[in-house]
Amino acid sequence: METNLKLIRNKKFLIFWLAGLVATIGSGMTSFGIGVYIFERTDSAFVKSMISLVAFLPTIVAGPFAGTLADRFDRRKLMVLGDGLSTLGILLILYAIQFANSNVFLIGTGAFLSALFSSIIEPATKATVSDLLSEEDYTRASGLMQLAESARFLIAPVLCAFVMTRGGLTAVLIIDLLTIITTIAAVLVIAKGLVSKESVNKQAYKQSLLQGFEAINKNAGIRVLVVFLILLTFMVGTIQELSTPLILSFTNARTLSMMITIAAFGMVLSSIYLGARELKGRKIIIFSISAFLAGLAMVGFGALENVFVITLSGFLFFATLPFLNSIADYFVRVNIPNILQGRVFGILGTITQLGYLLAYALSGFLSDYAFRPLLSEGGALTDTIGKIIGVGSGRGIGLFIIVEGFVLMLIATLLSKNKALSQLKG
Repeated sequence: METNLKLIRNKKFLIFWLAGLVATIGSGMTSFGIGVYIFERTDSAFVKSMISLVAFLPTIVAGPFAGTLADRFDRRKLMVLGDGLSTLGILLILYAIQFANSNVFLIGTGAFLSALFSSIIEPATKATVSDLLSEEDYTRASGLMQLAESARFLIAPVLCAFVMTRGGLTAVLIIDLLTIITTIAAVLVIAKGLVSKESVNKQAYKQSLLQGFEAINKNAGIRVLVVFLILLTFMVGTIQELSTPLILSFTNARTLSMMITIAAFGMVLSSIYLGARELKGRKIIIFSISAFLAGLAMVGFGALENVFVITLSGFLFFATLPFLNSIADYFVRVNIPNILQGRVFGILGTITQLGYLLAYALSGFLSDYAFRPLLSEGGALTDTIGKIIGVGSGRGIGLFIIVEGFVLMLIATLLSKNKALSQLKG
C-alpha cells in the first residue's frame, strides 16, 4: 500500500499514467469503432481482418527499430513526434468517411499510418517509466500500466458504442484526436528536467540481440514454449478479430460492446488473483490445464448464437490468459540467466506477435471463403453440423472457432507429456 501511495505522490508519473489511460481509451474506441463500421458496411470478416492486418504490420516491422530509437534519442520528443504524426492517419480516415464514400483503401491507409507512427511510442513509453521511477517501483508501476491498458477492453468498447449511436464513427475519431492532444500536453509537462538513463551503444545492442537468440535456441523447452505462444496468440487474435462479425450476425453493436467488456473482466480477475496468491504445484500441469480450458472456452464461444453462452465462454477464455502468460514468464525467468532476460523477453515479444499477424492475415479469409459457405443456406454441412450449431452467416465463423478450440485442447493434452517442457526448471 505504501508503495502504491509513493507512486501516486510522484506527480510526473501520475500525470504520465493518467495521460496513458486517456490515450488507451481513445485508441481503443477507434479500433472498436472502425471494426464495427467496416463490417456493417461490407458484411465481410475478410475485409475487416485486412484492416486489422495493415494496422498491425507496423508493430512487427517497426517495433525493433523503435526500441533502438528509444535508447538513442530523447524519449519524450519521440513520443510527441509519434503522437503528433499518428493524427495524420486519423485525419485520413475522417476524410474517407466524410468525403470519399467510406473508401476502404483510404481507411486502411489511415489505420496503417496511425499505427506506424504510434509504434514509435510504446518502447519510449516503457523506457520513460524507468526514467521517472527508481528500480524498486518498477513492478508496481508495471501493474498500473497494465491496468491502464485493460481500459482498451473494459471501457473503450462500451463508450464507443454509446458515442457511435449519437455521432457515428466521426465523433469517435474526434475524441481520439483530443486524447492525443491531451497526451502530448502531458508529455511536455513531465519532460521538464527529466533525463534519460544511460543506454547501450550500437555495437552492444547488436551483440546482445544475438546472445538473446542464442539463449532461446539452445534451450529445447523454451523453444517449445515459443511455438506454443505463437499458436496461443493466433487463437487470441482469431477471437479478437472474429468476435465482431460473429456477434453482429445476430445482435447489435451495443450488445457486442457489453459482451466484450464483461469477457475482459475474466482477464482482470485472474490477474488480481495471481497478484495476491502464489501458484503452488507443478507449473507445467497448471499451464496445460489452463490451455485446455482456453480451448474448451473457444468451443463454447463458437457453439451457439446465445449472448449468455458466448459472454461466459469469452470470460473463461480471457481468464486463462494471465495464467498462461504468467507461467510462461516464470519459465523464462528461472531457465534463462538473469543477465540475458531483458533481451530474451524483447525477442520473445516480437516473435510471439507473429501469431497475431497470422490471425489477421488468415482468419477473415478462412472465415469468409472456407467456413462460411459450409453453413450458409444449402451449404455442404447444413444437414449435419448445421443441425447442431445452426445455419446462417455467423455459423461458419462459429465452426472455425470450434475447430481451433479442439486443436488447442489436443495440444494442451500433449504439452503435459512433452519431455522438453518437463525438463524446464520449475
